[in-house]
Amino acid sequence: MTKKAWLSLLVLLVLASAFRFYNLAGRMPFGWDQERDIFAVTEMITTHRPKLIGPVVRGEGGFLLGPLYYYFLFPLVFLTQSHPLSLGVTSILIDLVTLTYLFWIVRHYLSFRTALLTGLIWATSPFLASLSLTSWNVSLVPLYLLLVTHASLVLLDSSSNSNIKTKAATLLAFLFGLVFHIHASLFLLIPTLILFFFRRSFFHYLSWWRFALLAGLPLLPLVLFDLRHQFINLHLFLKFISSSSSSLTASWLVVAKTLLFKYLLYLLHLLLPLNSLLFASALTLFSLVYLWFHRRQPLFSLTLFYLLYTLILLFLYRNPDFPEYYFNLLLPSLTWLLASLFTALLPRFLYPLVLLFYLGLSLRLADFATQPYSLKAKQLVVQRLLEFSPRLDVRYELSPGRSVGFRYLTQYYRLTIDDTSPYKLILRDDNQISSVSGAKQVFSQFIYGYHLLGFVVE
Repeated sequence: MTKKAWLSLLVLLVLASAFRFYNLAGRMPFGWDQERDIFAVTEMITTHRPKLIGPVVRGEGGFLLGPLYYYFLFPLVFLTQSHPLSLGVTSILIDLVTLTYLFWIVRHYLSFRTALLTGLIWATSPFLASLSLTSWNVSLVPLYLLLVTHASLVLLDSSSNSNIKTKAATLLAFLFGLVFHIHASLFLLIPTLILFFFRRSFFHYLSWWRFALLAGLPLLPLVLFDLRHQFINLHLFLKFISSSSSSLTASWLVVAKTLLFKYLLYLLHLLLPLNSLLFASALTLFSLVYLWFHRRQPLFSLTLFYLLYTLILLFLYRNPDFPEYYFNLLLPSLTWLLASLFTALLPRFLYPLVLLFYLGLSLRLADFATQPYSLKAKQLVVQRLLEFSPRLDVRYELSPGRSVGFRYLTQYYRLTIDDTSPYKLILRDDNQISSVSGAKQVFSQFIYGYHLLGFVVE
């Protein structure tokens, strides 16, 4: 890259870091996924035994993904002695690598101006900054998508020599196996991509048996786990597939309407945290028209493919309650699509002003305040409990999900939970009064939406 490109990338990385690291503990969630992951990685450190399985898909009863994300978390969890903030830092570092890779791809295959705007959106979008603070296996989806995109672009480039294309095909085969460590929505991505773009020509560069071997390598931990546990994960996977297909109850019309509505707002939120359906519809229409007229450009043909793959997959999934993060595989492609659209529409002399305007608007709309579900809020609660007594009987009377994270934090800060302790604490998330039989209330305090009621048995 040129000196100007390196300097621009450095500025983007500084901006992205500022939007993410500021008040990190107060903004990063520490819920079910984060508590599960840090327990798993800490167990690896203390027992000196590697993990063969990773996070579960769709809660209890779902099948297990591979442990790749645990190994991404391992270095910082180890270096910080299992401090929970290490999860957020790891997720941000992955996002900064993704930003660097995204900038390089867009600059190489489109233009510097488009890359600069793409990078600015990725670095300062309040929505994207917020997503990067949530540490879980889905954090790897954008980076994975960029690797797939780069390998595909090499294969689509007629000027690439056979040796380079063989390496790209090798990478795609390995990535196909790696997807079973990341997220279920990506399982069919590479087979569909090969069928759609390359068909038999793909196997001109890589034989069937080499493809199978390379795809199988990332699956070895899962295979070893199943061999030791009577193929339980395979059974859970088959059960997941059959239960998903048998629970298709929503009407096609309801699914289509919900899918369209969620996509419109997702595209708008990527750019700005607004809820204007009119603005979202206009943005979607213009971006689709631009995409259609540029569909022969390899990067945009892949963008169109990713969009169709995601929408068709979610439509066939036939569940209107699907979470919005299923759209996350579209994040890189939608970002460079929007950047390309604005770069094409804007006169060159307005371009610097638009960059500054978007930066200022993102700063104004970003929320840097401490959130009730954040790590910091739960840390302050646990620290207050320690001040009350290092040995406590704690009763949670919280809304579903709000008590998650305290099990790890009480262990990390060495708070002993003992139901025989004379010091009793009730944790609520409302103003209601609670009591403990035979105990005297000694304090009542609110910490970021948590209502702490302390009692001492007389």
